[in-house]
Amino acid sequence: MKIKYFLVSIALLMAFAYAGEFAISTGASHQKHPEIVFDGTMYRVVYDSVGDIWCAKVTPEGAVASKIRLTSGADQDSTPSIAFDGTNFFIVWTRYSSTFGAIMNQNGQIISGPFMVQINGYFHPVIAYTNSRFLIAASYQIFIPNGTQGVLEGVLYNTSYVPVGNYFRIAETPSSADYRGSIGHAAIGVDGTKFIVAYPYYIATPPNYPYQNTLSFRFVTTTGSVGSEVVIRSVSGMPTSHDTLLFHPSDIAYNGTKYCIVYHFAESGSSNGSYNNLYGRIINTDGSWGSNEFVIAGQTNINEFAGAVAAEGKYFVITWQDYRAGNYNLYRRYYTESGTAISGEASVTAASNNQILSQIASDGLNNLVVWQDYRSNSHGDIYGNLLANFILTDDSLALAYNGNRHLVRKPNTNEFHMVYTRGGKVIYRYSSNEGLEWPRACTLGTGLFPSIALSSAGLAHIAWTDNNGGLWFRYQTSTNTWSPIYDLSPPPDSPQVHSPPSIGLVVNRGVVYPHILVTRTGQGGENVSHRVDDFSFPVTDPKSGSFEPIEAQQGPPAPVLRRNPSITKDDTDTLHAVWQRGTSDYITYAKRYRIGTWNVLGTVFGIEGSQSAHPFPEAYGNRIFCVWQSKYPYSIEDVYRAYRELSKQDWNKSNMSQTPATKSFYPSNASGFFTVWADEYDSPWDIYYKVHPEDPLYNISQTPGVTSQYPHSCMKYGISGYQLYRR
Repeated sequence: MKIKYFLVSIALLMAFAYAGEFAISTGASHQKHPEIVFDGTMYRVVYDSVGDIWCAKVTPEGAVASKIRLTSGADQDSTPSIAFDGTNFFIVWTRYSSTFGAIMNQNGQIISGPFMVQINGYFHPVIAYTNSRFLIAASYQIFIPNGTQGVLEGVLYNTSYVPVGNYFRIAETPSSADYRGSIGHAAIGVDGTKFIVAYPYYIATPPNYPYQNTLSFRFVTTTGSVGSEVVIRSVSGMPTSHDTLLFHPSDIAYNGTKYCIVYHFAESGSSNGSYNNLYGRIINTDGSWGSNEFVIAGQTNINEFAGAVAAEGKYFVITWQDYRAGNYNLYRRYYTESGTAISGEASVTAASNNQILSQIASDGLNNLVVWQDYRSNSHGDIYGNLLANFILTDDSLALAYNGNRHLVRKPNTNEFHMVYTRGGKVIYRYSSNEGLEWPRACTLGTGLFPSIALSSAGLAHIAWTDNNGGLWFRYQTSTNTWSPIYDLSPPPDSPQVHSPPSIGLVVNRGVVYPHILVTRTGQGGENVSHRVDDFSFPVTDPKSGSFEPIEAQQGPPAPVLRRNPSITKDDTDTLHAVWQRGTSDYITYAKRYRIGTWNVLGTVFGIEGSQSAHPFPEAYGNRIFCVWQSKYPYSIEDVYRAYRELSKQDWNKSNMSQTPATKSFYPSNASGFFTVWADEYDSPWDIYYKVHPEDPLYNISQTPGVTSQYPHSCMKYGISGYQLYRR
């Protein structure tokens, strides 16, 4: 969809493409019971295959990187569960009538085990981690005269992987003659301070032994204190033959403020309890209800169960298996933290022939769904599908959040490349159709303030920083392939990076040379160095680079005397750089040709460039442009634009915003024509643009009462006129 302003078209919302399905493990019989965790960089999927436990490492791009077998030859290992403590993985599973475990590091090496977990329970063990403690829970039965008692037991382990105290009972059914009870597959959630354990059970009582099926939860602290039972749902009188609640687990996810639990129950109105519906409920961290029970899937006379849930920002994504097509297929739907659906149902897999027992995890950017699949093997395979997040416009962590973004267009094309941060991750996206559809994103690393430049081949080169004075770099070696992450950080005893980096590319003898512009500030003392530095290197050997000073000044630690450097390249392979200089914050300009030396031309913008900030240079055609925000001649900022022809020295300067009563911040320029900035002109912080200084202000965002900041734009001139793309 496009909104047109005269000859201007604004590209709006993104559409997301799904990654293709991929096989995690095929060929062997009896591959089942997948479970998943995300460790910050990779997904780990555990499953049992022909009686042994395996773990697959899956990349955030949806490919199997490696697999390791955790057990060998036991032929009785089943139903694994996995948790991550920030360093290693703790995997537990059932072997015969015991619970076993192993510790695996992030390189896929077993560093401890298999060993027997010190717990009596063995039925479907589950594990979770929070606040330096693992909780392992498993159930078992005790035979009593004419009946059985179900017991759910727990044990805590520390990060040295030894038990903390003895095992303890989390729940139990009555222990009385003739009573029949059993506790099924539990689920564990965490909120950073404690565990929440949900568990299903049934009780059959004499004389007629009607069954009562119940799903409840209890809180468990990291010291092993167990809270009182809270019943989620209970149904009496159900037939004994329909006990799927015990064997197909519920699931719990925490989104930072609330839990969401999904579960199924046999419907009492069906013939002999022959079908299930899937339900959900929101739980507050104090155990009170955050919502009423809501129906996730309730098709008439259709078996729907085995729901899984993951938190995606403040929302929840839920998957389940559904028999409506004559076989079990997988569906998914998104919900708010109030239990309201925000999407329709959608298929998880394009295949159709019994997909069951899905599990899901989110990396904050995408969701990996894994499941047990029968499309080509009557005994089951393990498959996965990477689904892009359902990002809503009111998501505070969505695209372009807090200015941590950079958008560029490949010259003479409609290819758009963008980097931004979300949840501390550096993320790359690419579009080839005027910005209307952006394929699934790629996570490049962890950090802040990414900057992107494109080579003549359209390959992305990206630099970013972190909170510790570091500098990082990564580039595309081909369209879908990335280099390793390069740490370009200065030594700890030298000036540290204290600015968002800006990156430009030049070519010398066929080799791309990235130039990363940063400011660096010395540590401590009364007379530290404030520097604008250029870190340059041949892309074939990033570690050979060094910090080359462009301009330096000694001064007190505060204020920083060099800030906000930015760089661009023109068509002659000349680099142009601007930054703020000194306590008066003059916009300063420098240039260099390829591998020559930097020529600092100084404060070429005159008084209009004083008391200024956020300079942004742009080369287009035979001109070089610069925009910035300045307090001259008013006491609050206006946006200025200056340009000159490459063959001349004189700059033409204009006050673009001309809004002396309101602040004008964060300008950027698009192909020499459009200047875009944030302004308080007629509502709190809308986004405006102009082509000529005398033009009226065009409000792009038009969101009165809502803050809109940090614009960045690209523009292409076509037959139909100017096209301005913003994100």
